[in-house]
Amino acid sequence: MRRVLQYIIGEVKEGRLSKSSAVELTRDISAQVVPAQSPVLHRLLHRNTSTFSAQRFSTKLDGDEFYLRDHVVGGLHVLPGVAQLEMARAAVEAATAEDGRRGIRLQQVVWLRPVVVGSDGIELHIELFAEEDGKLEYEIYSETEDRVIHSQGRVVLGPIGRVANVDVGALQMRCSDRAFSAEQSYARFEMQGLNYGPSFRGIRDLSVGVDAVGRTQVLGRLEVPVCVAQTIDAYVLHPSLMDAALQASIGLSAGGKGSDQGSAGQPMLPFALEEVLVIAPTPARGFALVYRRDGTSNKLDIDICDEQGCICVRLRGFSTRAVTGTSGAQVTEMLLARRVWEAGEAGDVAASWSGPHFVVLCGGDEDRAR
Repeated sequence: MRRVLQYIIGEVKEGRLSKSSAVELTRDISAQVVPAQSPVLHRLLHRNTSTFSAQRFSTKLDGDEFYLRDHVVGGLHVLPGVAQLEMARAAVEAATAEDGRRGIRLQQVVWLRPVVVGSDGIELHIELFAEEDGKLEYEIYSETEDRVIHSQGRVVLGPIGRVANVDVGALQMRCSDRAFSAEQSYARFEMQGLNYGPSFRGIRDLSVGVDAVGRTQVLGRLEVPVCVAQTIDAYVLHPSLMDAALQASIGLSAGGKGSDQGSAGQPMLPFALEEVLVIAPTPARGFALVYRRDGTSNKLDIDICDEQGCICVRLRGFSTRAVTGTSGAQVTEMLLARRVWEAGEAGDVAASWSGPHFVVLCGGDEDRAR
């Protein structure tokens, strides 16, 4: 509640909220605060449904949640990929009693199939698996006739070394080549078939420039929309601000060196993420710095910081996948996967070649065939 009140006071000081509206909003928030004795573990993690054989949590979504109501792809209400990151973080915190507000890494995250919520709602489950190396793995899935895995990843717990702050003033000077308002940004999303409602319009403006090595970078000024200000304390990775940070990448496709003009007319959904470093809860207001890893790669690195430049969340190796159309069928049937190589002990190769065998050479000249 303290962070919510600080947010409201800041809005009044900035002149974006009148004193009378602030009083009314505070009353509404007080009436909506979930009681401490509520059996719900987290807004994205409702119940512990573990058994002797599996550590599991379950959540029933009915479609009225702000992160579904205001996140529409091709006319369908799709659970944001960032909401699944917060679900995984909260599950690890609940299962391990560790402080999930900081010192946690999510790695090798892959979004396999979108979570589409219709009029009947959906029940999601997240299951945790302990690995021999001390890491945890998770799967977020639903069950109809079969188990449908929507996303998966690995979790590393432990202290995080010092992360240097960013110089917001210097970044603003570098990102002065082009600027886009919130209205321009969301109009472009609508052209792509991505319809964001009020609670998912966290971009205030975008500025585009180049860094010291000539890479295009975008500095997005972000804030949690007033209509969901009462939920700030309920999340560590707030869906509105996290999604706004990803939305800021649209500035990279607005022309200029390293831009991706080809995807300007296609809606994009999260595909994979190499690592999320949770240093502190996402701020009510702050910035997102977005840039391509090597200037031309489709993998993006994103830093989310507060207004003073303190980095709260760091995303590395984020990539998206285009939805080839905006019809409901194309969204629900899209299956995303990637191959991940992991180091392992070499087997006995010679044993697999025991006994007579033949080698057939095709192509080339006659001399080489000999």
